[in-house]
Amino acid sequence: MRVGLRLTALAVLGYAAVAYWIFRPTPSMLAHTIPAFGGHAGDALFHTWGMNHVARTLFSDPLHLFDAGIFYPARSTLAYGDHMIGEGILGLPIWLATGNPLLHFNLLTLGSFVLGATTAFVYRRQTGGGLAGAVAAGLVFSFTPFRLNSPLWPQVLLTFAMPLALAAWVRWVRDGRRRDLAAWVGWWVVHSLMGMYVMFYFAVVMGALALAAVAWAPVADRKRLTRGTVAAPLLAALLLLPTLWPYLVLRRTQRHVRTMGFGTDWTFLLPGIGTWSGTLLGFDGRIGDTIASFGPGLFTSALVLGGIVAARRAAATPWERFLWRTNLLGLAASLLIVFVPIELQLRLPGFDMMRMTNRAFHVGLVFAAWMAGAAVDRLVALAPGLRLRAAVASVVALLLVLDAGTAPRERRRMPIEDDLPAIYRAVRALPDDVLYERTDELDGAAEALYFSIFHGKRLVNGYSGFTSPGPAYVNQRLFEFPAEPARALLHELGVRAVLIRDVSPAALDARLAAMPSAHTRVVAREPRAALVHVEEPAPAPPPAAVPLPRSGWTVTASPGETTVPAVLDGRRRTTWSVPGAGSTAPALTIDLGAVHTVAGIRCVAGG
Repeated sequence: MRVGLRLTALAVLGYAAVAYWIFRPTPSMLAHTIPAFGGHAGDALFHTWGMNHVARTLFSDPLHLFDAGIFYPARSTLAYGDHMIGEGILGLPIWLATGNPLLHFNLLTLGSFVLGATTAFVYRRQTGGGLAGAVAAGLVFSFTPFRLNSPLWPQVLLTFAMPLALAAWVRWVRDGRRRDLAAWVGWWVVHSLMGMYVMFYFAVVMGALALAAVAWAPVADRKRLTRGTVAAPLLAALLLLPTLWPYLVLRRTQRHVRTMGFGTDWTFLLPGIGTWSGTLLGFDGRIGDTIASFGPGLFTSALVLGGIVAARRAAATPWERFLWRTNLLGLAASLLIVFVPIELQLRLPGFDMMRMTNRAFHVGLVFAAWMAGAAVDRLVALAPGLRLRAAVASVVALLLVLDAGTAPRERRRMPIEDDLPAIYRAVRALPDDVLYERTDELDGAAEALYFSIFHGKRLVNGYSGFTSPGPAYVNQRLFEFPAEPARALLHELGVRAVLIRDVSPAALDARLAAMPSAHTRVVAREPRAALVHVEEPAPAPPPAAVPLPRSGWTVTASPGETTVPAVLDGRRRTTWSVPGAGSTAPALTIDLGAVHTVAGIRCVAGG
């Protein structure tokens, strides 16, 4: 059934009231702070910078959108993390109206709860759900401990387009109208622009549902269904290709994949902090001193499980049975991704770009919400009389709000344009286009990105989820600044401006004292920060490096002695291989037979 604008507007107002009650935002909090988790705000600052970069660049210089001005002179550096294109576009009016990147970030994050709840309401309602069940579905989908505890990551919170994509897909499967097929593809693309995690995991689950529909859907024209099922993901991929291409290039040229990740333990599904049902039974979200569970409250989980049974018993028609089966499949597929060991997932293309399997739970929530809505509709139907039904619906909604858990209150205050620190005003006044900002603080690199929003310089360093070999080397070498190798590298890169931030004024004084006074000039100074201009003369060129002859070498290895000759045979197709890891780390020892000056070693990995 269609959901009218009036009912949708009422849902928005209701969910906005819930969001306000849970988060209690103030104008100062929205305009001047950023969320933090465990004392760190790096990811939130990184995503704030990404959203701002997209908002600034998408329409002014779209062909260079991915050349984001970090890790200079590397290219396509926006693809070192989530590109934030969807967030940049969605929040563009906020940025244009206020120029405040914190307000841009915070309003989108807060709005994600209202938007997600409303679209989950629409999905449940359009697929035959009652009003009470649709309200419950919105609450379960959007206001749940895992989402409440993800304020630093708007790319996994802005999943509002996913229920709309599913609703359009259901309409198209049932009626076969082209406008619904176009809406399915369109909302799929919008959803995918929000983040790589939700894009990939939803694509996997949506693909499973679409293929199952070809076999399950009670439709007469199965050829039409098959054609659309093949065409829709291809069209979505084609529309998304400009945003995916930089990732594919980096993967192809620089092996841009995750080599490690974090799996999810079953304790993740235990009730999160602040749920009333979990608290009554002794769950507080912690195991020891660690927050280890982010699952819905026990009342909410009971509704989901009950809805699986209730929706099946209430499915009187083939179409209703199809809806039950597809939502159950979506929930099962999402949980399978969450709990399959990360070691297995990292062996699969696509999955090897993902770092945390629990992100798939954001996808599974839409199907869990649909099932919870089915349970609520059944509970309401059991009550005799209109007034009692309204009372049951109200009590269930209240219990779901209380079962949402508590939102973390940790935040960090950050300056904006009006109160920008003087040291960054000095940076903005420099004629130099590129800046190296050195800091020992854990979030220092992310703060450097944030302040670049205001001073407009490109950065030779950065903060990201991935780092390619070149930037990784540059970061490591420049961290030695003001040592001579770091200054020489800055000279080779053409970087003259260096902002040093240190842990104390004394530590900063010691670092400045180590710089050669003849070639460095302090432009501006604060107690814990100094802006330095480096005017290092060009170093003398080193002698030309030539490959050493292979004669006279001896090689020993532990373990893997049988394949050691592959190190010396001059062929890249043969490699020295090491057996399974033991208690002793493997070692390769090369004796050149004489004293040589070695400029470098070229290592070719065999897989």
